[in-house]
Amino acid sequence: MNRATVIVAAVVILAALSVCSCTVIFPGHRHGHHPPPHVPAHGRRARTYVYYPSSYVYFDSGGGRYFYMVGGAWQVSASLPAGVTIVASEGVSLELDTDRPYTHFHTHKAKYPPGQLKKVPGKGPGKGHGKGPGKKIKAK
Repeated sequence: MNRATVIVAAVVILAALSVCSCTVIFPGHRHGHHPPPHVPAHGRRARTYVYYPSSYVYFDSGGGRYFYMVGGAWQVSASLPAGVTIVASEGVSLELDTDRPYTHFHTHKAKYPPGQLKKVPGKGPGKGHGKGPGKKIKAK
């Protein structure tokens, strides 16, 4: 190879490298999807869900969707199916950094057992702040 050919090849390689953008690709990461759990998600906000312990239902208050279990599998819908009821007064507000709240179900099930909501001192029946028995909301 003569000297001119080597110089031209070097210039072409340097030009190609300067045009390419450097992007870090994580295994399994596709453009437009969320970063892996160990990477801070800039600009992503936590979602607010309401968890109903007695029926194992999550409600996405921002998206208007219910997450509920049917036959051991989680389903999502804009309304609850017939036969699934929630007790509105037992709802627990949760801030989660996910669009699948049921991935934390076992933690929530242990922390908020049905009928055993943690009482806030100074609130509840007898203190003038209670709302009485919960009102059942039936699916449409």
